[in-house]
Amino acid sequence: MRLAVRGKLRLADVVFVTCGDCNIPEPDFGSQSAPWLERIGFIVHQANNSIRMRIIIAFAAAVAFAACAPEPTTPSSESLAGVWTSSAHLYSLSDFRLSLVQEPRGIVSGSWSAKSDSVDGGCLPSTDCEESGDVIGRNTVAQVEIQLLGAGRFEGSHVEQNQLRGIYVVGESFDTITFVRTGQ
Repeated sequence: MRLAVRGKLRLADVVFVTCGDCNIPEPDFGSQSAPWLERIGFIVHQANNSIRMRIIIAFAAAVAFAACAPEPTTPSSESLAGVWTSSAHLYSLSDFRLSLVQEPRGIVSGSWSAKSDSVDGGCLPSTDCEESGDVIGRNTVAQVEIQLLGAGRFEGSHVEQNQLRGIYVVGESFDTITFVRTGQ
């Protein structure tokens, strides 16, 4: 909306035009001359259009981006195949080693091993025992989920080509862990 003015501009006319859209009542200033107010009205009008246009553009870009992105459950194109290790000491396990194979549909399988310092697991005090088991999981666009059968599970993401970062969950408790690919 552009105000076309011929002759003198009254303050009441400009306030009525610029503030009518924002529900501010029109003050009664009589017929005072206000040439400077025409510029303010134009600037406010342009700023409102600019903000609206930016919102519309941002919304359209978000919709377009979301339409192009894969579903979060889509299998990841990056393979987790290889040997992954972590020197973390979580609960009674340390020196984790995962040997993973990945199928084309994101299914991950393989085996895990770790040193155990658990006396309950049959290890003598100050002696490290080796624990091991099978692995099953999946690698999706959104996250990596790997069950270390008999030991817990890893939930995280493939943050770099040779790095997995996330949490190691046992029962209701969890701690952070990072795995590094050390071999194929």
